[in-house]
Amino acid sequence: IGVRLVGSEMCIRDRFYSDLNVAFGAEYRSETFTVTAGDQASFEIGPYATQGFSSASNGFPGFSNLAAGSFERSNVAAYVDFEADVTERLLMGLASRFEDFADFGTTINSKLSGRFEVTDDFALRGAWSTGFRAPTPGQSNAFNVSTQFEGGMLVNNGTIPSTNPVAASRGGKALDPEQSTNYTLGAVFNVGPIDFTVDFFKIDLDDRLTLSQNNSLSQEEIDGLIASGVTSAANLRNFRFFTNGYDTVTEGVDIVATYSTEIGNGNTDFVLSFNHTETEVVSVDTFINEDGEREPLLGAERILEQERGLPETRWNFSATHTVSDWRFLGRLSHYSGIYDTGDNFFVGDNMILDAEVAYNFSDNYSVTLGAQNITDEYPDVNPFAAAGAGNAYGQASPAGFGGGFYYLRFRYEL
Repeated sequence: IGVRLVGSEMCIRDRFYSDLNVAFGAEYRSETFTVTAGDQASFEIGPYATQGFSSASNGFPGFSNLAAGSFERSNVAAYVDFEADVTERLLMGLASRFEDFADFGTTINSKLSGRFEVTDDFALRGAWSTGFRAPTPGQSNAFNVSTQFEGGMLVNNGTIPSTNPVAASRGGKALDPEQSTNYTLGAVFNVGPIDFTVDFFKIDLDDRLTLSQNNSLSQEEIDGLIASGVTSAANLRNFRFFTNGYDTVTEGVDIVATYSTEIGNGNTDFVLSFNHTETEVVSVDTFINEDGEREPLLGAERILEQERGLPETRWNFSATHTVSDWRFLGRLSHYSGIYDTGDNFFVGDNMILDAEVAYNFSDNYSVTLGAQNITDEYPDVNPFAAAGAGNAYGQASPAGFGGGFYYLRFRYEL
């Protein structure tokens, strides 16, 4: 439920250059995460388990009665938002939101933003804000086992609630919301016929939610899990759990340049966008293991995934030409290399070329012929394919691993 008011009715025009826009509202939300128990044969220990055969069904054992259940969470929220031209050239905004969760308590987050027109062709803009993300009921109550490749072998790995005693022995505890502080500073300006936007940003993110590293199970812990109803633990090698185990700092810059001109009898729009983003894991929570030594909740592979799992540099150049009922699009994209956590190796840069031609028969009908990755580029060859799942290429590359994709699309609109 939201309401927006115009401040001229509040007789405050003398205080600001423009009317004061006021928005406020309230929200109630209820979330439910439900797990239904599977067939008993899908999770129980079978008669051949003593001979070394897998207990429960292979691949993904069914959910037992222990994991089954319905987990509900409700929350209420209220917000207020103010915005006005303080002077002829200065626009300011202030917003705040209060939220109360049944399981996490309350949080208040705010945003302060501004835009100052230095000249008619140059403006500065910036914002400061705080935010949060509460763990879902599913993350708090996840309880499953899946079969995965490790060193060329099929291994059963489990995800258990962070409050389970076995997880608690490895540093697990009740989950908290993520907390963020965001800063942006940018400019909007023209250089001749070209429009530019440049924005720098920084995000401090504390208590980030992620899965812990895989922890090996002792026989005593396996026996304890079986006794508590996790029958598939009989051949469970590792387990992990959701945790607020680390803090990060993300910094970067976004640059966008646009230029429009008439070519022939049509109009052509050129867009060049560039992004560079770096994420650093600045702290990792630890726990004291059974040997009395302090051990991090996240392993080196998980940290690499957070810091290098996405391209640090991306740019995109596109040209769209429209003439009469025809539209022509060309787009060249570049992605810097990433760390492929699924196959544990670094994938190099990718350059992708897309093209599209469209014709409008009328306002209601159109046909489009296009190609994504028209040059049929592939990511780096996976050097560990033979020892793993056998995939020839990295699975996490932004370019995908299917080569070119070509399509013919018809559109009809009422």
